[in-house]
Amino acid sequence: MQFSEETYSTLMRMEMARYRQQGRSVPTGLINGYRRLFGWTIPSRAMIDLVVRHGPVLEVGSGCGHITALLRKRRVEVVAVDDFSWGIPPYLWIDDTCPTIPHRADGYVGYSLLLCRPPFEGGMAASALGQYRGNHVFHVGLDPEDDMRDLEYQTALQREWRIERTMLLLRWPGDAYCLYHLTRNA
Repeated sequence: MQFSEETYSTLMRMEMARYRQQGRSVPTGLINGYRRLFGWTIPSRAMIDLVVRHGPVLEVGSGCGHITALLRKRRVEVVAVDDFSWGIPPYLWIDDTCPTIPHRADGYVGYSLLLCRPPFEGGMAASALGQYRGNHVFHVGLDPEDDMRDLEYQTALQREWRIERTMLLLRWPGDAYCLYHLTRNA
């Protein structure tokens, strides 16, 4: 099953219109349910196109695997990693998620690192960035230069990486996530 950005947009517009007609806001529980089913971000065609151009991909924090599935549909090799410490999603788009980053002597040179809404605690993003030896990071979330919740990750990004491009994404109500394409400093 694949959903286009138009499907997400239509789904959310219908839900939001229904609640607005009733004079209510969309319940947090409903939005969290969509997040658990589809992921924390709504991948746009432009986002997938950009990541495809820099494949193969190491996706750390792949969650339900929706973005991995979309990339694989475009014939991109993806290594999906998630320890599901946040809980198992009700539906998995893929069936080969690794619980830890598989060791590679080359540190995934030639791959892009994709971090979709890295957690603010636990060091997952900083650890992945420390093991990664490639040249492209895709960060989906808040601005990595301003977000102070994972100081080790933010410090490593500021020291070794620069933002090449920022892309607005479709969002679940209440979210402010963008795609940041970062490249390693020369």
